[in-house]
Amino acid sequence: MLQIPRERTFQIVGGIGDEAQKVINQIAEARDKYPDEWLNLMICSGGGNATPFFAAYDILRGLSRDKLQTVCIGACSSMALIVFLAGERRIISPNATIFIHEITFSKNFQCVTYEVLRGYLDVLRLDTEMYRQIVAERSRRKIEEVEGWMKKNQVFTAVESIRHNLAHEVLSV
Repeated sequence: MLQIPRERTFQIVGGIGDEAQKVINQIAEARDKYPDEWLNLMICSGGGNATPFFAAYDILRGLSRDKLQTVCIGACSSMALIVFLAGERRIISPNATIFIHEITFSKNFQCVTYEVLRGYLDVLRLDTEMYRQIVAERSRRKIEEVEGWMKKNQVFTAVESIRHNLAHEVLSV
């Protein structure tokens, strides 16, 4: 059974916002305090705006490249998968799911110029490319396979997540 020490365990529940930034700061402090120990990040999130999730991924990979264990509880959907994939060891609870879909862009357009719209489309294209690249790299899958998952709005069970290298093991409860 997986032992998760409280003093080195952090949680992100919901989207990545101010509270999650505090958690990431706590992880940075814990990395200094426990440089040779595994840190644990438990995640249950439906995702959200791409930018803070990519930032969290970069920070977590930089801080704890070798000693970060992420644990998916409930669900890691959409952009939350990116934070989950930051873990060197990735654990998923037995009833959790991972949901992958195409990146979407939502703005309240009233009146917009062609150039502004083109800028938004460039952001959407870049976010999609980064998402595909991270998922492919961390799961050791081809980008084309990840694209297929995204187009199908693919949901993976815990066992399927392991089979597709998104997670490494199912949490024993």
